[in-house]
Amino acid sequence: MTRSTEPERLGNLQSLTRVAPAKINLALAVAPADTAGARKGWHRIRSWFHAIDLGDSVTLTVRPEGSPSVLTRFAGDAPQPGAVDWNPSCDLTFRAINVLGAYLGRELPVHADVVKRIPTGAGLGGGSSNAAAALRGTRDLLDLPVPDETLRELGATLGSDVPFFLDDTLNAPRPALVGGFGDSIERIPRATGDLVLALPPIACSTPAVYKAFDDLPPRAFNAEGVDVLAAVGRPASVASRLFNDLAVPAEMVQPELATLRDALSDSLDLPVHVTGSGSACFALLDNEPAFDQTALLIAQQAADAVLPGTKLVRARLI
Repeated sequence: MTRSTEPERLGNLQSLTRVAPAKINLALAVAPADTAGARKGWHRIRSWFHAIDLGDSVTLTVRPEGSPSVLTRFAGDAPQPGAVDWNPSCDLTFRAINVLGAYLGRELPVHADVVKRIPTGAGLGGGSSNAAAALRGTRDLLDLPVPDETLRELGATLGSDVPFFLDDTLNAPRPALVGGFGDSIERIPRATGDLVLALPPIACSTPAVYKAFDDLPPRAFNAEGVDVLAAVGRPASVASRLFNDLAVPAEMVQPELATLRDALSDSLDLPVHVTGSGSACFALLDNEPAFDQTALLIAQQAADAVLPGTKLVRARLI
């Protein structure tokens, strides 16, 4: 799912397609909000990011003339489709093409067709991954003189997760220890393993989750704990020690999420973790041969009993 195609001729137009993979936060430490400076109210993080094999596709086509445009829709096989109910001008893919055009001082006549399989409001980075695919894809499609580092700088203006997806490879981005405000990215070796991904029919608003975090008593910023876990290299071997400082705030925003996590943990007999600001959850399998389709069906029944509409899918670290 991580390959990209070379430009191909579509009538008189030229087009390319890129896969935009989701990510999970294997561990996430969040600092108290900055109290002064240009980023007052922002939170520094330290997180172990890893891409997974659930992804959207972004097809970019050169238009004969005119301004950028975007069409975003969910694929028929999307595990948890939602409504595309946001203003097109707010779409991260659309904004990415416009930011690139503004940097170059001209409008870029590119149409983006985004087919989504990554649910929104799930903490899986779908919008950020789409934006990254649009930045690099538009650059490559139009053969624009924009280096990778500049793409990452432009991506950071769109969202703190975007630079992670702008790795130096066209394959899935390498895992990374992400720090600061998302602007510090230290690439580390890829891990292997399967996981069960739980996609509830609820979304978590990232601003609301951070507000809930701020309402909790302050706690130490455990950046070192993230580094220690990542140094092991095998996420499943430290699954019981993984943590996410936004998990409790996400469950304050969406209380059903705590019930779902408990039910899945009991059914799977595995630790279940929230990714990012939620609402998606995951359990690492470590390629356990005993986990088969029957086990997945039993876990699905447990999810249905507490939060109907939740979809469980197998995924893989890539």
